[in-house]
Amino acid sequence: MVINTLKYILGILIFITLFSCEGRIDKKNQQLQEIGTYINTYNRFSATNETKQAADSVGKLLLAQGSTEEVRKLLRNYILLIGADRSYIDQLFKLSRRKGDLENEAHAYFLLGRYFNKQFQTDSTFYNYTKAEYLFKTIGDSVHLEEVYAAKAVLLLNHNIFTEGQSQIIEAMSLNREHKSIKAKYSESLIMANALAGLDQYEEALKESAYALTLLENNDIKAYFNADAIRLNKLTIYTTMAEVYIKQGNYGQAKELINNTINNYIVNESMYDSVMLGHLLFNLAEVDLLSQNYAPVEANLKKAIALQQKFNNKQELYTYKALLAEYYYQSNQEDVASELLQEVMKYTETTHDLMLEKKVLTVYLKYSKENYNHNFMRYESINKQILNENNMIKNTFARLSYEADNLQRVNDSLLSQKKLITRISAVLFFTAIVIFFTLLFKQKSKEIALVKLFQKDTEKFYDSILDAQNELTKARDLERKEISKEIHDGVLNKLFVTRFLLMQTDKNSVDEHKEALINEVKDVELYLRGVSHALANKEELRINRFEQLIHELVEMQNRSEQTTFRVSLAEDLCIEDLDNQYKVHIYRIIQECLQNVHKHAKATRCDVTIKQYGSNSFKVMIKDNGVGFKTNRTNRGIGFTNIKERITAMNSKLVIDSKVNKGTSVSFVIECC
Repeated sequence: MVINTLKYILGILIFITLFSCEGRIDKKNQQLQEIGTYINTYNRFSATNETKQAADSVGKLLLAQGSTEEVRKLLRNYILLIGADRSYIDQLFKLSRRKGDLENEAHAYFLLGRYFNKQFQTDSTFYNYTKAEYLFKTIGDSVHLEEVYAAKAVLLLNHNIFTEGQSQIIEAMSLNREHKSIKAKYSESLIMANALAGLDQYEEALKESAYALTLLENNDIKAYFNADAIRLNKLTIYTTMAEVYIKQGNYGQAKELINNTINNYIVNESMYDSVMLGHLLFNLAEVDLLSQNYAPVEANLKKAIALQQKFNNKQELYTYKALLAEYYYQSNQEDVASELLQEVMKYTETTHDLMLEKKVLTVYLKYSKENYNHNFMRYESINKQILNENNMIKNTFARLSYEADNLQRVNDSLLSQKKLITRISAVLFFTAIVIFFTLLFKQKSKEIALVKLFQKDTEKFYDSILDAQNELTKARDLERKEISKEIHDGVLNKLFVTRFLLMQTDKNSVDEHKEALINEVKDVELYLRGVSHALANKEELRINRFEQLIHELVEMQNRSEQTTFRVSLAEDLCIEDLDNQYKVHIYRIIQECLQNVHKHAKATRCDVTIKQYGSNSFKVMIKDNGVGFKTNRTNRGIGFTNIKERITAMNSKLVIDSKVNKGTSVSFVIECC
């Protein structure tokens, strides 16, 4: 009763544990789904301080979910779409390297490159992009390799390295032509438009921009961008096209496009909208200056400067001020212009912004004769520095590419060496295993051969004993027949004579025949005594029979102090009628089982029973009260194999019944010939 109650309680506990584990798994999966939905719907372009704090809380919750493949994938999307700080990138590195996840490690390098790009750390950006490129090549991920090439192209274009930038975007466009996503097509088209504009291929740049716009109008793009993201991307394309029109000298079309873009695509006061509005106003002011439409220039530039100042975009801010100074020169406000240019010049000296300083010097040389020679010499010097700097940047990128390629070659070489070492180690290990098992097999073969030789010799010895006993039995049978004949011929004849005398005797002749009858009876008595002595060897015959060998075998086992062995043989068994080989088999099976009891059973008692089983067969059973074993898990040794072979040879079936701690019984049935 107590055991059943415990089983019931244990079953309930197991069910509760499984149910709670299943519940935790379902809850975790639901949490991850909710986090994924949040990441995909987050709009970083219109983010506020409150939404940024909420996003950071979601990121911390995501990091607490463990290190599954799904978590790592969500983490990289979180960093990419929300713009998380570097600590999340470091966590992605840590989780990926711990699990040997090369794919997400490559993404971590790519995201780190994007992070350094925002920090204007060009070398670190290019280096991490190159590391990501190597890993994506290693794992054969051509889809994300496209993104790396595109990002490297943008980096090069931002440093006015247009030829190399175009080469990188062409590499990206050449991948996955048949299965390229519409998002990838759009991004690559937009980058190519900027590369063409930088190479002064204006018509081609406008065509590529127009193609990018058609991709944004495709409904399939909505799977990647929400409505606001599509609007902002259109805003970027129209800004690029307006700048191309300005470079072409097509000021009317540029102005029309800028005004249309401001009216239709600047819809709120978010940071991105405000910055882009400032940039468009700057372009509009530049168009008005070039077309000598001065009236709206000052107001547009001051508004653009205020917008950039609001978000502390100093690079754009001082660029706009330089253009405003040029406007003041053209409107004969030289003092105000000079004061503005001096402010911009101080900024360039602090930041070593050569391009902006060159623009300032261009304005000075164009509108002011003061310090003309000095400004001209400085202008020439800056041109050389910019050229040298561009060359240096090119060389740096080339060096980083070479180092990355060299690192890739070294890694490939190390990987090849590792594979070779692994193969050699595997071959050596396999060879060692083969040698070990060969030696073990030979050793076991020798042991088996010795055992079989011993068994063969023993069987021969036992066969000789059985043959001798059979011969002896035949002799005794013959002797018994002789004795039977003597009894028949001697005793029966004498008894017949006695009976005949008694029949002939009457009351008057009793005394006369009395002595003769007594003598006849004495003769019969003496004869029977002689026969009795002759038959006294019957016990000896029993001792030398097969049953006695079994008795002796079992009794020999009682030398063990741990186990008591007993034997029980039914009377009138047909064992003696069996073929000698059957007797050998039975003897050997019992012997092997008794040895197993000694070795494994840890029993206190073992019974060997041979009893009648049906009309023409008998059953042999060896039973102990030992530790038992699980019959479906036991190792099949040589002894067991020999038993099976002997059982098969006698056309019988082996029955093993064993339970742990409840003993073992081995039995088989033999049919008499």
